[in-house]
Amino acid sequence: MIFLHVLPVALRAMVPVTVCAVGEIVGERAGVVNIGLEGIMTLSAFAAAIG
Repeated sequence: MIFLHVLPVALRAMVPVTVCAVGEIVGERAGVVNIGLEGIMTLSAFAAAIG
């Protein structure tokens, strides 16, 4: 029963990380290595929260 409450929250939290991972895959295939994606996501979230 608790699984039905946790699943939507987990899927909602998974979307930004999945988009970031897909972007890294595209970048790697293009020959660009960007290992700072987690930091970029963190700074973007901070900037969005500030306004």
